[in-house]
Amino acid sequence: MKPSLLIGNEQHREISDLLAKEGHLVISGAGNETAKAMLMSHLLHFSMYPTLVVAQDPEAVDVLRHWLQFFDQDATAFTDIHLDSSGDETVTVEALQQFLHFMQGEKKVFLTSTKLYQMQFPVYEDLLQKALTLTVGKSVPFTQFIESLLDRGYEHTVEKELTVGQYRKIGDTLEIYPIQASCPYRVDFSFDVVEHIVSMDDAAKQEKQLHLMPLSYDTTASIADQLTDEQLLIIDDQDDVPD
Repeated sequence: MKPSLLIGNEQHREISDLLAKEGHLVISGAGNETAKAMLMSHLLHFSMYPTLVVAQDPEAVDVLRHWLQFFDQDATAFTDIHLDSSGDETVTVEALQQFLHFMQGEKKVFLTSTKLYQMQFPVYEDLLQKALTLTVGKSVPFTQFIESLLDRGYEHTVEKELTVGQYRKIGDTLEIYPIQASCPYRVDFSFDVVEHIVSMDDAAKQEKQLHLMPLSYDTTASIADQLTDEQLLIIDDQDDVPD
C-alpha cells in the first residue's frame, strides 16, 4: 500500500529536499509506529537513499519494519547482538552482512536498535582493502587462496545449504557465500584459472568479478562514525539524538 498524507505532496517534497541536504531526520513525540512508517515511506517516495532507521529496541524495530513493508518500502532489520563463548556481546554475521549492504549504498531501508547502533562495527574502508577478488580469466593459486579465505573468517562446510561466510569445494568448483552478497556464488576453475562466476540463485546471472570481503576484522568504529553524505539517518527517539 502506498501512503497518502493530507498535508500535501509539495510540503513533503520540501521536507524530502531538506533531508537530502541535512542527511538526518528525528522522529519523536508520537508513539504510533504506523504513522511514523507512513511518514517515512511518503518522504522516501520522493528521493530514495540508503536509509538507516534507529529505533529504541528490537521490538520497536520489528514493528516499524512491518509497517514500512506494508507501505511498500523494501525494509530489513539488522539481526541483533548475541553473546559469544566468553559472554561478551558481539555483532552477528547477519548484522555484519546488513551493515555491508547499507555501506555499499543499497537503496532500501535498514533498521537497527539503539544498542546495536552504538556498538562497534568493522571499519568499512578497512574491509574493502582486505577483500579478495576473483576475476574470470585470471589465475589464482588455489591453496594460497583458501588459506586467505580462512584468514578472513570464512568457514568450510559440507552442508547442502550454504550460509553467509561459508564455502565448499566440489571438484574444480568453488561454492561460496560472500559476506557482502545477497546470495551464494559458484566459481568454476580450470586448474587455477577462473572460468565462470555464476549466481547460485540465478544461473543466467554471470559475473566477471567476485569480491569477497572479510568476516574477521581488527579495527572498529560505530556506525555513526562511518556514515557518509550519500546515506540518510532516521532516529526514532529524541533521547537518542547525538550531541
